[in-house]
Parts: sequence; C-alpha cells; structure tokens
Amino acid sequence: MRPQQPISEEAKESLKELLKKSKTKADFQRVQCVWLRAELSLSSSQVAQAVSWSPGTVKRVWSRYFTK
Repeated sequence: MRPQQPISEEAKESLKELLKKSKTKADFQRVQCVWLRAELSLSSSQVAQAVSWSPGTVKRVWSRYFTK
C-alpha cells in the first residue's frame, strides 16, 4: 500500500471551516471524508463506514482533494 500524502496544519484548519460552511449533506460528507483522514488518520474503509459510502467513493474524494 502506498503511504498517505500528508495534510498540513493549515489545510486541517481549512477543512474545519469548510465543515462549518457546508450547505448540503453531500458537501459535508465530502469534506468529512478528508477531515477524518487528516485528523484521525482513518483508512478509506473506516471513513467509508463512518459516512455510509463505499471505500472507492472515499478514495475518489481523496484523489480530487489532492489534485487541486
């Protein structure tokens, strides 16, 4: 398995703000996917279980976040 890409403290703070500003459930869950990884170092399967998504969907959200 490939090592996880690190998330800076600045990015973690930004994610916290995005969680507060999310207007829809889907937006909140997308941010939450990245936040759970950043703050708790959860795996894709653990995050998927927490947000009721598939691990593949979580990995796609992560991929989009890291390619921005």
